[in-house]
Amino acid sequence: MNKGISTIIGIGTLAASGLVQANNGISLDELIQAGQSISQIQDTIDGGEASLNDPSGTITLNDGSKMVISSPDGTTPLRDILRNNSATVHYNGTPVVVRTSAEALDSVYDSDEVASFAISSAVEGRPVVLNWTGQLSDITNSNTFDATINGRPVTLILPEGTALNDFNNTMPVTMLDEDGNVLFEDRTLRSLTFDEAADLAGELGILDADRLLRGAQKQAMAQNFNPIVRQIDQAMFPFEEGQYGRADGVNVWASADISNIEGEAISFGYDGDSKSAMLGVDYKVNNVLVGIAAGRNELRLDSAYGGNFDFGGELIAPYGAVSFLDGDLVFDAIIIYQDLDGSQRNDYLFEPLELEGDRWGVRGSGTWFLPEFSSIKTGLTLGGTYMNDDIEGTYLGTTADNYGVELGEVFGGVKFGSEFGTGRVYGSLLYHHDVTSEVDSNIDYLDDDEDGRTVFEIGAAHRLGRNMDVNIGAKTVVGNSDTEYDTIYTSLNYSF
Repeated sequence: MNKGISTIIGIGTLAASGLVQANNGISLDELIQAGQSISQIQDTIDGGEASLNDPSGTITLNDGSKMVISSPDGTTPLRDILRNNSATVHYNGTPVVVRTSAEALDSVYDSDEVASFAISSAVEGRPVVLNWTGQLSDITNSNTFDATINGRPVTLILPEGTALNDFNNTMPVTMLDEDGNVLFEDRTLRSLTFDEAADLAGELGILDADRLLRGAQKQAMAQNFNPIVRQIDQAMFPFEEGQYGRADGVNVWASADISNIEGEAISFGYDGDSKSAMLGVDYKVNNVLVGIAAGRNELRLDSAYGGNFDFGGELIAPYGAVSFLDGDLVFDAIIIYQDLDGSQRNDYLFEPLELEGDRWGVRGSGTWFLPEFSSIKTGLTLGGTYMNDDIEGTYLGTTADNYGVELGEVFGGVKFGSEFGTGRVYGSLLYHHDVTSEVDSNIDYLDDDEDGRTVFEIGAAHRLGRNMDVNIGAKTVVGNSDTEYDTIYTSLNYSF
């Protein structure tokens, strides 16, 4: 058995240790020790070298605990798996994949050739990928190790007189980034606080998927409610005169939105596009509006480290509104449920990170309309939005359901509209402020503390016939924000 191959696994999981521990299967500390032990598996496997002819065996870790190592299919001998240049081995049921540019894993150490290695596993569904090029003898005679973790170059420094194959979970280590900046110094992994471990995981890309999901959630918060908000505004806008106001009865509508999007997720920026289409029906009687809409929203994000990210799904949304004071005071509410699926693809990932789950969101607001001035009606709006994503991620056969996160914001501003002939122009200027960090400090690892955006909308509606009208408009984020988008939209309404 080649000495030291799986020891590199220890570095691959080093950065995340202390941040997360697997609730089921292997923990990071166990994985590090397994990587150290497997390099001398003939001596450490219970039952001796003959056990390598079996599909599974038990190894004793440095702390005295036991771990089962097995072939994925449960029948192939361990010895046969390690005779290839790519191998998948299960540690307590958790897959770990090892690849090399050399001819085989079980011979590269003995030849001491320079080769490239890539090792990957997942803890709590977060992919950890290590790339390294060199001679495996360095593992036994050098205390400095250069590698790349999830696309980020790092240097690991162990105490003088030790080497990587001496590593254990009580050994103090130092880690540097590609610019020589100290990520942590002369400390054990278990001594890191949650804040320190989370910062480190973010620096090393272990939270790439989390931050992309956060960006996707913030874009959904900014855009998914918009088609329904427009329908509520058109139905409840209190024009004193004119023929454009929504009559009582049933209204059927369809809308389409296309957006260019971009934003920041602390460690990298992203850009991409978002598309949505919705169908809805509502009923208005006197001062009350009730309705339901359904459709699909999808977005695509690209980022330097996060790779390509596709996410979206079908959604359904009941909504309603009620007005008082002859229509000058309007309260509205929307509830959204969305079934989600998608994936993250990256050059450094061994396979796509598959994602699925669901999303709940609710939006409520109140608008007080001022007296009409120069044929322009203006309203002051104040409201809030809440969204909760429950996402499951699967990588290399390891599944976790803790990618989900909450998001909350408050908003306020003005709406305006003016009738002309058989149509009207309308718009709004609203400021949205993220309040999630006020109740959840852990969210700071996914986005900045202070994040707001100012959104300007302008549109026009034109009556095509007695019962039909068409809307076209645009929305854009004014100034800089961590969540930016430019949207054009159109909708068609038919009233019975």
